Order: sequence, then structure tokens, then C-alpha cells
Amino acid sequence: MSRQCLPVLLTRPEEGSVRFAARLKGHVVRSPLLKPRFLEAHLPRAEGLVLTSAVAIMALRGARPALRAWCVGDRTAEVARKAGFDACSAQGDAEALFRLILDSGENGPLLHPRGRESRGDLGRRLTTAGIPTTEAILYEMIPHPLSSEARALLDGPVVVPLFSPASARRFLEVAGGARPVFACLSEAVAAVLPPDAARHVAARPDAAAMVELVTLLQRLETSPVQS
Repeated sequence: MSRQCLPVLLTRPEEGSVRFAARLKGHVVRSPLLKPRFLEAHLPRAEGLVLTSAVAIMALRGARPALRAWCVGDRTAEVARKAGFDACSAQGDAEALFRLILDSGENGPLLHPRGRESRGDLGRRLTTAGIPTTEAILYEMIPHPLSSEARALLDGPVVVPLFSPASARRFLEVAGGARPVFACLSEAVAAVLPPDAARHVAARPDAAAMVELVTLLQRLETSPVQS
């Protein structure tokens, strides 16, 4: 007997889905549920940026209100460096980024360009901790329906990676009674899902750990086939 390799449904924004899909094996379907719409906002000068998403860098559209960038993870830091920023990665989540900035001796002022929906409340927390931080809402994520191919995939066993609480909530809104196997970036993402959902949390809140988790879940035995 051999094990089936479960298909994967990626619902994160297209740029991230393409990059993540390239690291997976087996059948992968991309159907972004949210797409960014960039907004106009005043960007005051600052000593550094607080970046919790690579989308925020795209939303800057070439503006550089600071040269130093404190980034939530390695991918965001990589995108920031390519955009010309001196980037440092917290290699984790919003909490890890908060601690990194506090421990760095940073005095600010900082600017947090972000989406309309953001987690971690970093601007307020950093300001309260003595590092003045201004927030600028530069984009919002616009809902997009599941493709027909994605809906067909949800009729059977499938792994659905989820990278944020917002994406988890959006999936639940559009997926009806589907019961996939969820791969969650963090406990905060898993907390959005129903308690009886098949949810699994990555060992670390980064892309490499998510690839490891998804690859493991793809090997779950669903129905044995003769080899």
C-alpha cells in the first residue's frame, strides 16, 4: 500500500501563493480570497519603519519615509531590502517584532505602514513603551470569491494553509460546510477556526515551517491505494 498525497488549496494573495506553491509537491490550486487595494495616506518622516507585511512595502509605492525597517519575518525583510531599506527580521510574529524593537535600543519615532486590518496593535504598544510610533493605513484587502476549481477541491480531502486570522475568517465565510485539514501559521490563526476543525499549527511562524507542516499533512492516509 501507499499513501495518497493530499492536494493543497492556497487562498492567500496571489504573490504569496505563487511563491509558496513553488515549494510544495503534488496538486496545488491557487484561489486568492483577498486582493490588496492601495490607499492614499500621509507618510511622515521617521527614523524607522515597522513592517508586518510585504504588502505594506508594495503599498509604499516607492516612497521611503525612513531607511531602516524592522520586519516581522525573513520574507518581509527580503522584500524590504530589495526595495532599498536596511532591514532587520524578527523571524517570527508581531509579538517577536515588538520584542525585537524594544530590545534594540530604538528611540524612534517610527512609522507603521499597514493594512486597514492589522494584528498586534504595534503602534500603540510601542508608543506606550516609550518609542513613538505613528500608523499609516496604506491598503485594504478586498474579498474575492473562490474559483470553481477550488470549490470542487473542497468536496474532498484537502490541505488548506492559513497565514493570518483575517484569512482564516474569510475562508470560513466562503467555504460553507467544507471540512479541510488546516495548516495554521500560529495559534492566533488556529483560534479563529471551530474547535472541532482538523487544525494543525506550524512549529514556527514562518514559511519554512509552514512548508514542513503542509508536506506532512499531505501524507495523511485518506484511502489506501494498491501499489
